[in-house]
Amino acid sequence: MLSKQNKLERPSKTLQLFLLQNFKWFYILLMTGVVILLLFIMFSRFGHIRLGKDDEEPDFSFVSWISMLFSGGIGVGLVFWAVAEPMNYYISNPFTPGLSDESASMAMQLTFFHWGLHPWAIFCMTALALAYFSHRKGLPLSLRSVLYPIIGDRIYGPIGHTIDILTIFVTAFGIAQSLGMSALQMNTGLSQVFGIENSLFNQLSLLAFLCTIATYSAVTGVNKGMKYLSNLNMLLALSLVIILLVIGPTRYLIHTLIETTGNYAQNIIGMSFGVIPKKTRAGKTGGRLTIGVVDDLGTIRWDVRLSYFKRTYYS
Repeated sequence: MLSKQNKLERPSKTLQLFLLQNFKWFYILLMTGVVILLLFIMFSRFGHIRLGKDDEEPDFSFVSWISMLFSGGIGVGLVFWAVAEPMNYYISNPFTPGLSDESASMAMQLTFFHWGLHPWAIFCMTALALAYFSHRKGLPLSLRSVLYPIIGDRIYGPIGHTIDILTIFVTAFGIAQSLGMSALQMNTGLSQVFGIENSLFNQLSLLAFLCTIATYSAVTGVNKGMKYLSNLNMLLALSLVIILLVIGPTRYLIHTLIETTGNYAQNIIGMSFGVIPKKTRAGKTGGRLTIGVVDDLGTIRWDVRLSYFKRTYYS
C-alpha cells in the first residue's frame, strides 16, 4: 500500500510544483479579476436583478442563508487553519522578521487576504451564474446552463454533457481533498486533547462518520438537513468566538481584529497585484516570482476553492 502511495505521491508533487512555479500569476489575476467584476456588477444596474421571479420571496431566513453559506464555504477549515495559518506566517513570511510583533500583525493581514474577498468572490461568481440561468431563465441547475448565451440549445447535447461530467470530477476531487484533510485535522485534535491514537483506522472512521452526516443532509434536503446542520455549525462557531473572548486576552483580541481589518482594507490593492522576489535554496534572489502575497499554501487553498465552488452554491 505504501508503495502505491509513493508512486502516486511523486508525480502529484511534481505536477503541483510545476503549477505553483509557473501558473501562480494566473491564480492571483483570476481571483482579482473576479473581485473587480463582481464590484462592477454590484454597483451597476445589473446589481438590482432578482435571482428568481419578480414575485418570489426567499425560501430561507437571512440567518439560515448566511449559516449555509458560512458552512459550505469555510467548514472545518475554521477550526484548524484559523490557528495554523497565522502561526505559520508569524514564524515566517516574505515581509517581516519572524517571531516579532510586526510578523504577528502581518500574519493576520495575510490570513484575512487568503480568506477574505478573493476566495468568496469565486463562490459568488459561480453562484450568480447558476442562480440567474436556473431561477431566472428556467434552465437546468447545472454549469452547462451558463454557456446557453454562447452555444444555445447545444447545452443539451454532447457539449453540455461533457461540461457536467468535468464539473462532477473537479468538484469530487476538491471535496475529497477537503474531506481527507478534515479527517486528518480531527484525528490530530482528538489525539492531542483526548489521547486517541492518530491512526489510519481512526481517520477512516472519521471519514465514514462525516460521510454519514453528509448523506443524511443530502437525503433530507436543503430545507431540513442542510439548514439544521448549518444553523448548528454557526451556533458552535459563535460559541467558540464568545468563549475565546471571555477567556481572553480580550483586549488584545479585539485590538488585533480592528487593526487587521484596517490593514487589510488599506493594503488589499497592493496585496492583489504586488510581485515579491523569491529566494532560492542557496539564499540568493532568483528569477522565480511570487505573485501577490499568495504563497504556495494560499495558492493550494484557492485551488481547492476553485474546485468545489459549486458545492457552496448548492449549500
